Amino acid sequence: MVAGEEEDELQSLLSWVATHGLPKPELNVEISDPVTGQIQVVDATWPRGIQEGYSQPIALVVEANEAVALSLNQAGYRYFIGIEGLKRHLHELIENGSRQAA
Repeated sequence: MVAGEEEDELQSLLSWVATHGLPKPELNVEISDPVTGQIQVVDATWPRGIQEGYSQPIALVVEANEAVALSLNQAGYRYFIGIEGLKRHLHELIENGSRQAA
């Protein structure tokens, strides 16, 4: 993905998140692998989860490799390599929250 396309995708995600009343993610964050100390940069993250303190940390890495995936897993993150997959997951969280509130 070209850098400009990636930026457009992230802006689209931010708009989608705001429209659905979700907290804004932190962008371009460094996450340290707790085992190796290796630093990975993620495109977007909710380091304390979507529901702070109640859900797993989430990260979006548009261009991930095996090392990034392993580091994020070891750091306790649920990670996504595509924005559409992340949106589906967030939508499921919204739906589950709506059902629990009813």
